[in-house]
Amino acid sequence: MRRRRIVFGAAILSMIVLGLGVLAVRRTADSAKGADSVKSRGLSPSPSRVLLVGDSLAYQSSGYFKSILAGDGATAYTATYGGTALCDWLPILPALLRQSRPSVVELEFYGDHFTPCSTRGTSASHPLTKAYLVENYAAAARASAIDIRAAGARAVWVVAPVSSSNDPLPLLIAKAEYGASRQIVPSILDNAGSYVLAGGKFTRSLPCLTWEPCPPIDGQHGMAIVRSPDGLHFCPVSVTGAKGQVGRCPVWSSGAWRFAAAMAGPVVGSVSLSNPPTKPPLGLPISHERPGPVSSTSRANSSP
Repeated sequence: MRRRRIVFGAAILSMIVLGLGVLAVRRTADSAKGADSVKSRGLSPSPSRVLLVGDSLAYQSSGYFKSILAGDGATAYTATYGGTALCDWLPILPALLRQSRPSVVELEFYGDHFTPCSTRGTSASHPLTKAYLVENYAAAARASAIDIRAAGARAVWVVAPVSSSNDPLPLLIAKAEYGASRQIVPSILDNAGSYVLAGGKFTRSLPCLTWEPCPPIDGQHGMAIVRSPDGLHFCPVSVTGAKGQVGRCPVWSSGAWRFAAAMAGPVVGSVSLSNPPTKPPLGLPISHERPGPVSSTSRANSSP
């Protein structure tokens, strides 16, 4: 997660509010049961409006997330931008909530610390520590919870998957956020990242889902690539651009689909991974929103 520091100003954040997109697709069949099913984790009945706020992992999964929720009759709004921390969203979260009017807000952050608010108070003599970073996210969660409560919504704190370093930071971050918010707003902790891990550890590939494209990997059959060559993201091919930016994935992304399905689990009750999505067609890239006044079908770059 070493990237250049991002200056994330109010102007950019305001553009994200304008750029929130909605993607509605037909209901996806969900009759299969068994090992490919993500079980419910506490939200019922299924809400009609959901807001997802997050970093590049949420960005890469957002299109799949929208289509899964639309298949259950819910509308998803997404506000995602690579390299951001939760504190970056505090200035515009009330506006996002007013615009999307969600009953559930999902918040996914790996633990990035590239922006000024995420390192405020640190210096050469007082360097950033993991404990300080976790408390920074917890403080931002407390502030977010107040806004979410005022909007009459519930909070889902998403645990991001570990990177190839297997640093437990994402779990520490999400647990701290959940602990800071649970006394303020109804909250649950969703370990969605575990669905792209093997025994809680990083893995580049997992057994293919029954319906997805499953070409051989180095002569090995039956395995799907779920993580990027950079050891963090989901696209099976490298989409890293200039200055550490990450672009849209040009191929099917099994990891992004699994993570999106797991994030959707608390909302829809149970999402089957045993049936293909109705849209986008298999093997074709899925649309991503970008921070700007664009439609939900626009495509753009984002950094982690």
